[in-house]
Amino acid sequence: TQKASELLANLIIVNHDARNFPRLESEGGTHLGYDRILCDVMCSGDGTLRKAPDKWDSWFPREAASLHRMQVQVLERAMYLCNIGGRIVYSTCSMNPLEDEAVLIECLKRGQGCFELLDVSASLPGLKRMEGVCSWRVMAKDGEFYASWDALPRADQQ
Repeated sequence: TQKASELLANLIIVNHDARNFPRLESEGGTHLGYDRILCDVMCSGDGTLRKAPDKWDSWFPREAASLHRMQVQVLERAMYLCNIGGRIVYSTCSMNPLEDEAVLIECLKRGQGCFELLDVSASLPGLKRMEGVCSWRVMAKDGEFYASWDALPRADQQ
């Protein structure tokens, strides 16, 4: 239909390293941002282990620590590209707070008040969800637990 064609004319789907996604500009040099951005970031996939038991052979708890920095970079880039008043949805298939809550907290701090976390539960009543957590322990590469990301040895934050 024509309405669907009009909507799709304003849609871009990419498979690109989002940490380096280019900033687009008009011929006049005006920044062309995005009104809506879906950041479906790389993750450890621990949320899919129940449905994909073969993944257990390649999954390691410490994988979340190695992905955290890249996830922050992707969301931070989305924040840079998002128009004022736009929306960003951050998505993983992980249940690990280091890949979810910790990424959001870090990026909200870096955003210095320009972004806010929205509760969309009333807008999406059928979505199965649970409240986020405010504190958690972080596992280092050697299997030791630390009280926070900042407490991890620097080598484990790479």
